[in-house]
Amino acid sequence: MPDSTNLDRNQLIQQIKSIRHQDQQREYDLCQQLKELAIQENDPYALCFANLYTSDALFDLGQIEKSLKIGGKALELQLKNGYYDLILIQSNLLALLYTHLDDEQSAMDHFFRALKLAKINENHMMLSAIYANLGSLYLKQGAYDQASSTFASSYEAFKTAIHNSDNVNTTEEVFQLNSAMLAFYQKDYTQALHIINPLINIALQKKDPTTYTEGLILQGKIYASLGKVEKVIEKIELLCSLSFST
Repeated sequence: MPDSTNLDRNQLIQQIKSIRHQDQQREYDLCQQLKELAIQENDPYALCFANLYTSDALFDLGQIEKSLKIGGKALELQLKNGYYDLILIQSNLLALLYTHLDDEQSAMDHFFRALKLAKINENHMMLSAIYANLGSLYLKQGAYDQASSTFASSYEAFKTAIHNSDNVNTTEEVFQLNSAMLAFYQKDYTQALHIINPLINIALQKKDPTTYTEGLILQGKIYASLGKVEKVIEKIELLCSLSFST
């Protein structure tokens, strides 16, 4: 692990961006270092950035309530200072947190704020991610037509995106996973398996643990719905033994 003790403010920001979704504990630790530096140098932007990605790391670490508390306070300071690049990412994150907590109205409010900012800033990669997350919420609500059109908007934004400066975790495989989820919710289990089976193999080849894990979980749900108990147990065993060589 590289030494970060002598990194300046901009170097810390870049390291935090580059490591998110890869090493959440490292992301969290770097944020605390940036936060201390921001307080010492009276740097409100760096402080807002540190709090945003602290919330981000905590969410990925499963500390939902703590992430929500820090994220909510971070958004207040971001709004006060007009840091719209940070407000965009924070709003999407808060929407995900509220979705996880089944507060769908709060999730919608934050998603639509994030969508508006992503369109204004022409941040197509973030726009793609927000549409994908919003589509998942529509699935949860049973609004399948809205989910389908929102996933399509997500893919269109993804194809338009040139930059991924915020290290948004969006890939071609995400859209296939969304399509499989939509088929599952519509009880088209044959179509869902047709999409998810090759996707899991691709994720395994690419050593993509997120897509592989989510794919196995969805496979298990499909087989459970079909009453194939042995297949469900097989997927559970795979999940329990999951490991990727580094």
